[in-house]
Amino acid sequence: AATRKRVLCRWGDLRARGASMLVELWTKLGDARVGALIPSIIGDLLAVMMLSCEAATASAVDILCWVFKWEYASAKSLLRVEVEIFDRYDAERADEEFGSRFLGALDAYIASLTDEGFKTKMEETKSNLGRLVALTLELQQLPDDPLFDQDRIAAILELTSYLLSIGRLEAYVRQVLHLVELHEAGGTFAEAGYALLMYADKLEWSPEIVPYLSPAFPEQTMYERKRAVLQKAAVNLDKGKVYEEAVRVYSTLAAELEGAMAYAEAAAALQAKAAILSKVATEERFETVSLVIRPW
Repeated sequence: AATRKRVLCRWGDLRARGASMLVELWTKLGDARVGALIPSIIGDLLAVMMLSCEAATASAVDILCWVFKWEYASAKSLLRVEVEIFDRYDAERADEEFGSRFLGALDAYIASLTDEGFKTKMEETKSNLGRLVALTLELQQLPDDPLFDQDRIAAILELTSYLLSIGRLEAYVRQVLHLVELHEAGGTFAEAGYALLMYADKLEWSPEIVPYLSPAFPEQTMYERKRAVLQKAAVNLDKGKVYEEAVRVYSTLAAELEGAMAYAEAAAALQAKAAILSKVATEERFETVSLVIRPW
């Protein structure tokens, strides 16, 4: 604290000065350069807003509002910018103070608008962002205690349901994988498997490249990603003793791999399926499958 006070006395708040310089530079870019930075600059603006500095937040929000204005003028839509905000939003850093500053600044900007079409679009976007802030704060404010794991899972499910309902797929996938991590850490492997199937349902057997998500899911084709997600789901379902569902997943994998002439991988999936069928025939299960609740 003493060091921080000395730095502030000598040089001032560098965060505020840096944000002010950012606004000044932005105003000098011109429309062509501004357009080239949209929507990629959104993540950087959000990072500046989340600094615990009111002046930095205000400057970043000013630029964001210019981005909204430019986007509406060029496309008559704010969807591209809104999607980027959802995808880059860092729920772990966005505290209540940030939410209040951010939404308050948007309210003030919307109140100043005279173009009714733009104002309506901004109100819709602000409503969606307000819901995002509220749901992530609800999740963030839960105590970091295993006793609250079920509450945390319920909050994530509510958030994923909302993200899916408004088509924010990348943000939805991040929350689903967070849900998987929670279930695996808590030993509820059946639920982890079902959560992974939620993600698999959004993937196609396609050669399209999908971005890096984690060491388990590097940049790869959507085909490879879907195969990896289904394999991980099957492993978790097997651990959770939901054998019939694991068999179904391995059957799907084997059929697809055989159709793609990936015979070695298809054989591995069939062998895994056979091993689980053997468990079904010989193993006593005290947990009944009917008690497993899908997390959606």
